[in-house]
Amino acid sequence: MRVRQAPAPPLLPSPRSRLQAELLTLVLLSPGREWSLTELADRTGCSLSSAQREMARAEEAGVASSRRLGSTRLVSTADSPLTGPLTKLLVRSFGPRQVVAEEPAPVQRIEAAYLFGSWAARYEGEPGRAPADIDVLVIGDLTATSLTRPPSGPAGGWPGKSVSQCGRRSGGGKARTVSTPK
Repeated sequence: MRVRQAPAPPLLPSPRSRLQAELLTLVLLSPGREWSLTELADRTGCSLSSAQREMARAEEAGVASSRRLGSTRLVSTADSPLTGPLTKLLVRSFGPRQVVAEEPAPVQRIEAAYLFGSWAARYEGEPGRAPADIDVLVIGDLTATSLTRPPSGPAGGWPGKSVSQCGRRSGGGKARTVSTPK
């Protein structure tokens, strides 16, 4: 007996896979930014051909658009009635990983930031209820106050956002922070 894979439903063609969800999270959470397929493949750890195939599907669904710049294909968010609702779902489901990966980078006193708890468990495939919050462990030479106030200079808190704001941006409502001084 042979089982055929059903095509994606035309009214909700996306995301078809975890890879497509990861790619769309990068693109849709960065409105206005153009991503090269190489950047998307590097960020998600997939092959260039997989990124190209999945983004072509997203383009067919109308949630992504692309243009050529020389030999480079640049992908960005498309103006579509599906884009807003899909972005909200992706933010809640895949956004925390992207937010934590991007937010502390410019802060020199943050050595590392890790997601843990129920959101991280669901992301890794463990069954359970949808997480009510996002747990973030931040390691570095800083205080809890420096993570909850806007930056006060080049080495200030999270760039323009408190940890709670990062939690809200990724759909979790709040983020708990554990910080230990040296």
